Amino acid sequence: MIVSGFKAEEDIARAEVRWEEAGRDTQEISVQGYDLYADPNAFLILCFLPAWHAGERRIVIEGGGICPVLRANLAAASQTLTRWHRLADPPRIEASTETRLPGEGVGLFLSGGIDSLASLRSNLQGIPRSHPEAVSAAILVGGNTSERKFMRLREVHEILAHEAGVQAVVLRTNAQSLHNNNMSFYINIYHGAFLAGLAHFVGGRLRKVKISATFDAANLEPWGSHPLLDPFYSSAHMAIEHHGLEMSRLAKTAIVADWPVALDHVKVCGSLESVGENCGRCEKCLRTMLALIALGKLNTTAAFPQRDLRAEDLTNLKIDNAYQASCYRDLLLPLRDRGRSDLAAVLERKLAPPTRLSRLVRKARTTLGPANRLFKAAIRR
Repeated sequence: MIVSGFKAEEDIARAEVRWEEAGRDTQEISVQGYDLYADPNAFLILCFLPAWHAGERRIVIEGGGICPVLRANLAAASQTLTRWHRLADPPRIEASTETRLPGEGVGLFLSGGIDSLASLRSNLQGIPRSHPEAVSAAILVGGNTSERKFMRLREVHEILAHEAGVQAVVLRTNAQSLHNNNMSFYINIYHGAFLAGLAHFVGGRLRKVKISATFDAANLEPWGSHPLLDPFYSSAHMAIEHHGLEMSRLAKTAIVADWPVALDHVKVCGSLESVGENCGRCEKCLRTMLALIALGKLNTTAAFPQRDLRAEDLTNLKIDNAYQASCYRDLLLPLRDRGRSDLAAVLERKLAPPTRLSRLVRKARTTLGPANRLFKAAIRR
């Protein structure tokens, strides 16, 4: 991969990406926002993991230099990813060395979800505004979402930034095209690097940007944004912090629930049909609504289509991983304390380990599924 043609004009930073071995067309990668610097370090971070994933053996930074600190950091991140995912050797980096001075402020990626809102609120409450770690800018990233959804998210972002007394920074990019919108790759390997790369474009104004943790320290597992990865996307002029490891999902929700503006504008929906509102049916919506019921707050917010949940509303809820399970276990006692044993009982059943019979049924469905589909297709014919 050869990355070249770095330029910034009319609030758009651009570079050309030429693939050498992946058999893909040349691309122009751009980031739009106010007062951006076409930082070769930013483009390197954005390109490094997609190039590795696509089998590129090198990344050449042509016409710009990179920070030696970042070069060493990427080697460290590569070792972690190789151990987690048994990857081949990463592409070698061919680039000259260049040093830049850092900016002064501290930014935070603010999506409007529980994680980032809790990070912002905890910073506002726990850090004096004169402190060097006080957040001064909230960053919203827009990619390949619809214009309607993006404008709704931007409106909410500006409301929250104004309420927090921080600058609203909005970035739009087509850098998702580097990984062909492969969501499994993005979520499990790339999204911390993606955000960190975008942070470097505002390095002229900020010296550090925080990425809010998904998992708390007690439930860490391999993930695309992780305390063993995100800090290693730092350079000497832009530090990346993985923030909020000390807070459980319930603790984060409690922080947001006590901030009325955030509670009314929280956006957690994982539905692909969402246009910027919470559907109230997907796993993330249900998990958040249950937490708010446990906190006695769901009936005080307009962020969800329902002000309460019944046991039958959880019929189709699927708990897919250990982290989700830990979040739901944290809700059992608070739900009972709120007099919602009906909801707690449903969660307990869903959290129970599968019986031998259920495992056999699941195995039979997995084994016989393709045969059944062929049989039904033959009958239809």
